[in-house]
Amino acid sequence: MNNSDDKVKKLSGSLSGDMLSSITSLISKFALLAGAQQLFDRLVNSNQNSADTFGEYMYAAKTAVNAFFYTITTGDFTIFQNGLDNLIGRARAAAAAIDQLGNTVMSYNIINAQA
Repeated sequence: MNNSDDKVKKLSGSLSGDMLSSITSLISKFALLAGAQQLFDRLVNSNQNSADTFGEYMYAAKTAVNAFFYTITTGDFTIFQNGLDNLIGRARAAAAAIDQLGNTVMSYNIINAQA
């Protein structure tokens, strides 16, 4: 009986050590990913032009993915017949227009605040 108690204690000690090292490893990986994400965000947002360009590409990618799922769910393949490149170009142009509208509104608010 004492032999089995010793084995259970040894196993539980081994499991808790393994769990601790797994949790430590997981936390360090999350910290590394968080640091990489912050670095990526700083690089993308380092200037207005790169942030706007990245935003345009992400908006275009989102629109293309949404169009793909729309096509699959409805069975309407006209988007692909008309050309996915055309859709992506229009999405980038829409994102640029939305960004320009935001810049115009900010400028207008600054001018009105100074008046």
